[in-house]
This record gives sequence, structure tokens and C-alpha cells, in this order.
Amino acid sequence: MALTEAPKASISNYSPTSSTGRKSTISDDAKQFANDMKPIAFIDPSSGAPGADGRTPEPAGFKLASKTTVERVGIDHYKLERGNLLFQSQHSTRIDTQHGQIFVKSGAIVLMTAGRSIIRVRDMHDNHTQDVVFVVRGQTVNLSQGQEATITDTTGEALPLVYEDGMSRRAINLTDHAGLQIVTADFSILNAFMLQPLLQDLRRSKASNDVRMTNSIMKTAAAISLTIDRYKGPYYAPVITPGTGIARKPVETTYNQSQ
Repeated sequence: MALTEAPKASISNYSPTSSTGRKSTISDDAKQFANDMKPIAFIDPSSGAPGADGRTPEPAGFKLASKTTVERVGIDHYKLERGNLLFQSQHSTRIDTQHGQIFVKSGAIVLMTAGRSIIRVRDMHDNHTQDVVFVVRGQTVNLSQGQEATITDTTGEALPLVYEDGMSRRAINLTDHAGLQIVTADFSILNAFMLQPLLQDLRRSKASNDVRMTNSIMKTAAAISLTIDRYKGPYYAPVITPGTGIARKPVETTYNQSQ
């Protein structure tokens, strides 16, 4: 994993076709990613028909929290209506949301949330630059491992919505675009395992595919801890006090190899 370069998330006219670094940026070259998503024929075990327990089977590679709604639009093309999902792509896959489209290349792992006014995507693990791309109303947000993008249409301040999940973050950047607020940040993968039920279930699972997914994510966390953390500094956990606003405190997020 090439994790020696991870600059601060920023807003720029970054051209995805010419970059060699691992940047989380916003650019205008959105059409390229839609054109790159060629349909790939494969057998999807989820036909949409209810299983023996009356529930609709999860699409291949997806883990869904309760009350999560995912619609299959076409081959390797889905729509997240609401809820939380953890996904490891088997092929280049598109996931539509109310605020944009997420394009995930094969092998990448993302954690996504869709709420009434907020969409969040986290890059838990990937193999190459531009493996996880969020296209938001004509602009692209390119994520690296350990980075997230939160999109909200709230008319007020976006940061309280971002912070309400309690996640530890650093290098937070906010921009307004086409009536939306886009917040990019680094997040603590280890903290995510403590806070996110889907990740907790994944880590407890003994299924071989789940064990492999957990190992991929934890290796990414270890690599970030041993390289990027040394010069980017600590993550900060939000402390929200009614009437006084948001404060931040540093948290310990070192990697424990025995975990």
C-alpha cells in the first residue's frame, strides 16, 4: 500500500488523469468516471426475491444495517435510499444517492450512510488512486484510505451534523457547492470499529470472507498509523456542549497488532 503521501483534503481543479499522488480533492472532471463504469456481466446471487425468512437477500459484497434500503438499478449499479451499508466491490460498481454517485473499483471497501439530509462515504481500504470517487453535482471528490466525504443539504452549519456520530477526525475541510455543503476529513479507522455496528459485526464474524475483509481494513489502519500519523498528528474527537458549541480533544488511535 502506497501510503507515504496523504495531503490534506482540499478543493482544487485537480485532474484525475494526471495525478500520481493519493489526494482527497474536488474537481470538475465528473464525466470521466461515469464513462469508465462499463457494465461487467457477473452472477448476482441477489435476484430480489425474498428468501426463506421473508427478507430480501443482500446483494453480493453488501452488508446492510437494519432499516437500510438498497435498490438494484442494473448490473453493478445500485441506489442507496437510506440506512448504513458496508461494501467490498467485486467489480467496478456505481452506487447512487440523493446527493450524488459513488464509484467503487474492484477490491475497495467503503462504509456508507444515507440519512434524511446527509450522505457519507468512508474509504476503509483500496488498492489504487481513484478507487473510491464521489461525484457530486458535476464535481468529483477523490478519497484515499482513511478519508471520508460528507454531503449535506442543510441550510445551517454542516459541522454539527458531521460531528454527531462521535467519530475522531482531523484535516477537516468544508466547501459549498451547488447548494450543498461538502465536508472532507481524515477519520480514525480504529475509532470506526468501536463506533460502527456493521464493523463490530464484521470483526466478530468467523466467516472466511469477513475475516479477509477485516484483515484488509486493519492492515490499512496499521499502515496509516506507522506512516501518515507520524506527520499529520492526532485525530480529534468532538465534544458537543449545549449552548457552548463544539470543542475538540485529541484521542489515542495507535494500532495494536494483537487485535
